[in-house]
Amino acid sequence: MSASARGTKRISLAAATQAGKKRCVETTGACFSTMPLDDLYQIFLHLLPIDLMHISRVNKNLRCVLSNASSLFVRKSTLEQIPEFPDCPANMNILQLVNLIHGYHCNFCDSTEEDLKAKDVTLRRSYQYRFHICDTCVPKHMERTMTGWNIEGVVPKLTLKVARTNKEYFLATVQRHLKEELAKLPKRSKERSAWVLQQKKALTTSDMVRS
Repeated sequence: MSASARGTKRISLAAATQAGKKRCVETTGACFSTMPLDDLYQIFLHLLPIDLMHISRVNKNLRCVLSNASSLFVRKSTLEQIPEFPDCPANMNILQLVNLIHGYHCNFCDSTEEDLKAKDVTLRRSYQYRFHICDTCVPKHMERTMTGWNIEGVVPKLTLKVARTNKEYFLATVQRHLKEELAKLPKRSKERSAWVLQQKKALTTSDMVRS
């Protein structure tokens, strides 16, 4: 059932983010614990994607309900309320996509975006690496160099603009993994070309999510 069919008002992605942040402090698991599953679904159908993200973090039972294949129609329905919400890539699920777009914790130091702003530190969303990282953690966990590579567009990167200059950072573990995978493939082989094309396509899809 579409959002328009239910009479649900469509809103912008930015408005959905702010609305969800205001409501997240009121989310508890107690009110859902004794409800029939069908009743839960009816409630969830009227929520925003960011609301589902918060509810999925309340406890394991709710996360299981929202991650189950039988609730896919609920997850898709919430996305319909925000026309500008990007399509979910094939190698991500909807909750992961929602967390990538709406999440506000650094995945490395666990600081919240609000705490970081108080310290004048920016939280970055890397759509290629699919994580959140603050400016303090970038130099601690990422490298400036991309060694041993001559194939453009294969290695994910995080670009920061510092003093009008773009600085690129790379995650060493991902670099090593990709190099190992590439080394297994014969040079100038169809398999190698197909692998490179697949990696480039994955990064292009990530850029589409960001835009």
